[in-house]
Amino acid sequence: MVVAEQHPSSADLEAFALGTLDNPSLAAVEVHVAGCPNCQERAAGASGDSLIELLRRVHTRTPCPTDTVAEAAAQAPTPAPVTGKEVTLPFPSADSAGPEPIAGMPAELARHERYRVVRLLGEGGMGSVFEAEHRVMQRLVALKVIHRTFTANPAAVERFRREVRAAARLAHPNIVTAYDAENAGETHFLVMEYIEGVSLARLVKERGPLPVAEACEYVRQAALGLQHAHERGMVHRDVKPENLIRCADGTVKVLDFGLAALTAERGDGLTEANVVMGTPDYMAPEQAEDPRTADGRADVYSLGCTLYYLLTARVPYPAPTPLLKILAHREQPLPSVRQACPEVPPELAAVVARMLAKKPENRYQTPGEVAAALEPFARLRQEKKRRGRWLLIAAAVALLLAATVGAGVVVYRIQTDNGELVITTESDDVEVVIKQGGKVVRIIDTKTDKEIKLVLRSGTYELELTGAPEGLKLNIHKATLTRGGIKLAKIERVAKSPVAAEKVGEIRRFEGHTDAVPAVAFSADGRRAVSGSNDATVRLWDLATGKELRRFEGHTDPVTSVALSADGRRALSASKDGTARLWDTESGKEVCRLQGHTGWVWCAAFAPDARCALTCCLGDGAVRLWDLPTGKELRRFEGHGEDVKTVAFSPDGRRALSGGGSEPTVRLWDVDTGKELRRLEGHTEAVRSVAFSPDGRRALSGGYDRTLRLWDLETGKELRRFEGHTSWVHGVAFTPDGRRVLSGNWDGTVRLWDAETGQELYCFNPGVGNVEAVAVSPDGRRALIGGWDRAFRLWRLPDLATAKDRP
Repeated sequence: MVVAEQHPSSADLEAFALGTLDNPSLAAVEVHVAGCPNCQERAAGASGDSLIELLRRVHTRTPCPTDTVAEAAAQAPTPAPVTGKEVTLPFPSADSAGPEPIAGMPAELARHERYRVVRLLGEGGMGSVFEAEHRVMQRLVALKVIHRTFTANPAAVERFRREVRAAARLAHPNIVTAYDAENAGETHFLVMEYIEGVSLARLVKERGPLPVAEACEYVRQAALGLQHAHERGMVHRDVKPENLIRCADGTVKVLDFGLAALTAERGDGLTEANVVMGTPDYMAPEQAEDPRTADGRADVYSLGCTLYYLLTARVPYPAPTPLLKILAHREQPLPSVRQACPEVPPELAAVVARMLAKKPENRYQTPGEVAAALEPFARLRQEKKRRGRWLLIAAAVALLLAATVGAGVVVYRIQTDNGELVITTESDDVEVVIKQGGKVVRIIDTKTDKEIKLVLRSGTYELELTGAPEGLKLNIHKATLTRGGIKLAKIERVAKSPVAAEKVGEIRRFEGHTDAVPAVAFSADGRRAVSGSNDATVRLWDLATGKELRRFEGHTDPVTSVALSADGRRALSASKDGTARLWDTESGKEVCRLQGHTGWVWCAAFAPDARCALTCCLGDGAVRLWDLPTGKELRRFEGHGEDVKTVAFSPDGRRALSGGGSEPTVRLWDVDTGKELRRLEGHTEAVRSVAFSPDGRRALSGGYDRTLRLWDLETGKELRRFEGHTSWVHGVAFTPDGRRVLSGNWDGTVRLWDAETGQELYCFNPGVGNVEAVAVSPDGRRALIGGWDRAFRLWRLPDLATAKDRP
């Protein structure tokens, strides 16, 4: 006789996935699921227990086209509002006639003096959710009734009320308001604001992976809400897409603060060490190991898993059972988010990787840091289309002119390596979109939603018109877009004149590195250059020929900073391997190694006489002074927060500058004593680069707040602010005469400024992607530019007259 195999019920599988199954049943279900593919799939698909998930369930049972609380409620008959007079009447007796009972509603709740339950919205592992109306205020609320399993003991009840009342004190636009923890007899419930919106989980299920900027914006908002809560001592412990809701106006709110802890309560009110608190797909390793000691950094990890899901429509560690998921989070390497979503920039992939670091100390330490890190990527989002306006995304191309030249006529001039691209339009039905880096230009006919796509490549422009409807034509010869004989847009190229080509533009491209080049420097005579790459090599180049002269190998991780001594005989490099190294430029051999840092060494600088060096790193907040070539640490300059990202020597070698990577200050130090001489405050975010003026009397700084600032070192006052970049300023430099400053930015542009007036003189796109480093030659006529391209550039700068006269 064949005996049918017994599979766990759906309820048991859901409890197993939520971590609420009792211990005797847990072992049996786990053994069965491990060997049953069918139940593995059922367990993996088990629902979570957020408010939105409960709403999703009720929508699947009844025809409901949206995922909004208000519209779901509108589909069921709603009783007339209770008047104030009715509130004063006594409750009906048990044997009197009353309204028809609502399925699943506890009897005590039906008699509650403040809330009139309208209908059941859904049920989950922690209890049920009801739509209700406040009897006096006539305000719709959501009541989450907690299953009595979690409130069977007075100690557990007190914990619930304490957690939720703490959550009720949170007041932030990115947090769903919890009004109070109430009870009706033995029934305990949470009163929350009634919101309209869609969960991010549902959004991804309906649309697939979200655009990069949109995903970053949603997670950035959630991080701001979590930061508000963390500052008030609240840790969520169950951050996931189901617990993030996007409202109709685009606001994202965090749900269910204060409830995750209840899932780990035993009957005696103590926390079980072996009970999962949270959702395994999004849970930090340390939270799975011991939820009692997990802090706010566990929320950062869960938020990183959420961002990964929004970008890829998959969780980072898919596995058939909760146990296998937990083990994967703890032991498996992070899968590449760029492999799953090629549109993710390398810099954003680095942000995701830091959020998902296995060890809490290696992550962003606060959600506020996450919000700041995501802001540049969220800022690139496209604004809503508006008739009659032109849209320019991320000013990452060198726009020489974008001005109206007569009624209804707009002209864009874009500098490229093949001359100037001029786009002219007279129609309100056309929209111009220029993508980051200036490599793709789209001209959209908004009436038909069709477009011309221009791909700008070196030496040629490729035009493409796809799916054109009847009446929309592209004249390739004249590059005009017409509809019904009406000219919508004209595209033409103005070739470079020989004179202009001699004055400004790319001189040479240096190729050989196999990864990004975030560090470049000139030699004192301007004849050679040194570069550092993410491929962990340092290379010496001949600027006249473009040939690689020497390669310095020894670092085991990306190189972050390079410098050449004044005599050209020594090179200095810093690396994420935790060391700085001194090299002999003639032999290519390592002279000495500067060791003792506690994290990535982010910057290294030579003293003018090359007898000493400065370094800074992430993690200990110190700047170190070293003796060369012995490699002995001479002194530490302490005062910054955890991270220092940039250092520089004064021209006389007696003072040093440093920029805070975890707090927005620039500090001036006495090299001989290690004392802080001046603190320069004004940046609103971390400082990424600093430089002394040639006379040593002023300082220049660039930061994550997208500004450059010029400082008087005698008084510490801010002299000037240079604004125009749209992302992080990663490189700054003075020209030798001190009259101009150069800046490189993650928006892909390099900009030349007048130091006296703050006026932007020139802007160009060198084609290296996100610009990480800039350096000005000793004669002030050329610049080295390094970034996320594997080749760095030597660029001819305009002279002062040309820069000032440009359109």
